[in-house]
Amino acid sequence: MDLPQHIVMLGLMGSGKTTVGRQVAQRLERPLVDSDAWIEERTGMTVAALWHRGGEAAYRPHEREVVTQTLAGNGPDVLSAPAGVVTDRVAVASLEQPGVFRVWLRADAATLAERVRFSSHRPLLDGDAEAVLAQQARERAPLYEELADVILDVEGSSPTELADRVIEAIGAAPATPHQGRPLNA
Repeated sequence: MDLPQHIVMLGLMGSGKTTVGRQVAQRLERPLVDSDAWIEERTGMTVAALWHRGGEAAYRPHEREVVTQTLAGNGPDVLSAPAGVVTDRVAVASLEQPGVFRVWLRADAATLAERVRFSSHRPLLDGDAEAVLAQQARERAPLYEELADVILDVEGSSPTELADRVIEAIGAAPATPHQGRPLNA
């Protein structure tokens, strides 16, 4: 079976996109494109510094660029996509291209808030992180769901188990039994 050229990890902040994506990339011997690292490399600024400098207007074009440029390439690669990319029409058009396999790492807002509690590079979550994440989940869940080729609930699964399930879903490995919730497609 031919594997997709691009595997994209979607989800809110703290869902494990980079952690799970890194394991998938290593197992498939592909590079991982971490959107935050990509933006920092190109702008010379951390995501937090960029956000504080110009807010959402300064950051969102870079989100679009990392997605469109990565998916315009030949791959193969694994992309840890920015959380808000599903709200950008141009980026969504790139995500919908042939050869792109999209994985939504879905998590409860309380789980996400706990995971990002000590993070200093997420300026949007300054204040009540759980409330912000709950609002984003309400707004973006339908968008993630519409795009996703597979949906994985992160609660009760380790990053290794989630990576196993991604690899299984793309057909790169035989099915293996897992603890936790089944794949939703």
